[in-house]
Amino acid sequence: MNDTTRLAGVSLGLMILAACGGQASATGELGRLDYTLAADFIPSDATLTENRVVTGYEQVFSVGTLERATRDFDGLYDVQHRFDPPGGVTLLTDPGEPTSDDEDEEVPNFRVTVTDPGVYTLFSELDGDVVDRLTLEFATPTEVELIARRRFPSEERFSDVVPGQAVPFGTQVSVLPIPSDAGERLMGDIRVTMSGTPEDAILQDVSVLSHVEQAVYTRATNTVYLVEVGKVALDVTEPVSGAAETLDFVVE
Repeated sequence: MNDTTRLAGVSLGLMILAACGGQASATGELGRLDYTLAADFIPSDATLTENRVVTGYEQVFSVGTLERATRDFDGLYDVQHRFDPPGGVTLLTDPGEPTSDDEDEEVPNFRVTVTDPGVYTLFSELDGDVVDRLTLEFATPTEVELIARRRFPSEERFSDVVPGQAVPFGTQVSVLPIPSDAGERLMGDIRVTMSGTPEDAILQDVSVLSHVEQAVYTRATNTVYLVEVGKVALDVTEPVSGAAETLDFVVE
C-alpha cells in the first residue's frame, strides 16, 4: 500500500482539539474598574498584578465597571485607555456605547500589542481625569513549553504524546504552546510555526471559517497529521523570539 492510499484511509474530518483558554483579572488601583485578560493560555491562579504578559502579540482585555466608578463619573462609555511609557505600544480601543438608565455604563474594552519587555502603567481616563489605573509587566518568551496530544486514525479521542513513541501513519498531533521566561509561564496569546523533518512529513490541519460559492476561508490550527513513514521531527517555533521545541516520532 503506497502513501497516497494510506492517506486516503485517514479520516481528515474536522476534529479540533480546542484550548479552553483562561482569564486573569485584577481591580484597578483606584477601585473603580476591573480589568481581565482572556487568552488561549493563562496559568492557574494567575492575576494581572502578579504574572507577566507576553510581548509581541495582540492581547485582548475586557473592562468591567464597579459601583464606585458609576458613582464618581458619568459617560463611562467615552473612557479612553493609554499605556505609559507609550513607546512600542499599539493600542486599539473598542467603541463604547451608552446604556439605558437601569443598566451600568460599560467602559470600552481594548486590544494591545507591546513590543518591548518591561513595566507599564495602564491609564483609563475620561475628559483628562483618571478613572483607574493598573500596573502591568510584559516579558518576551525565551522558551516554548508544549502540551502535545495525539490521536491515532483508529481512535476518536486524543491522548498525551510520549516522546519518541511509535505511531501509525496519519496520526493527528495537536499542540498547545505555552510561552515562558526564566522558568516562569507567561500569560497571553502567541502564534507558532510548525514544520516537519523530513520537509513533507507533516500535513497542516486547517479550520474552515466559511465556505461560500466563490471560495473557502480557512485558518491554520496548531494541529498536524504525520504523513511520512520513518523518523519524523515536528519543530514548533515562536517566531518573535525564536524560541523553539521539537517533538520526535517514529511513524509506522
